Amino acid sequence: VCELQYSKSTSRPACWVLAVPQSSHITEPKDLEGTIVASELVNTTKKYFEDRNINVKKVEYSWGATEVKAHLPQIGAIVDITETGSSLRANNLRVRLFVIYL
Repeated sequence: VCELQYSKSTSRPACWVLAVPQSSHITEPKDLEGTIVASELVNTTKKYFEDRNINVKKVEYSWGATEVKAHLPQIGAIVDITETGSSLRANNLRVRLFVIYL
């Protein structure tokens, strides 16, 4: 994977991150075993968990506003693209892992 100029507002590269609500007990990806993860990047997210032998219940396609879905009771985490992290912070989410840098 290479670094691409993707940013709309900064010169920082965008990256895909695994994020959970601030109040979540999730501290590492293996804690998501048996949960649902929401993302617009379904196949890559599935592969990430499969490569690490973490059996998430499902990787569900998110039709936008992925940050909001992190607070739904059936969702364990989200994988979303971020540049500055401001939207994640505004939705009371914390990044647990950087999945892919763009």
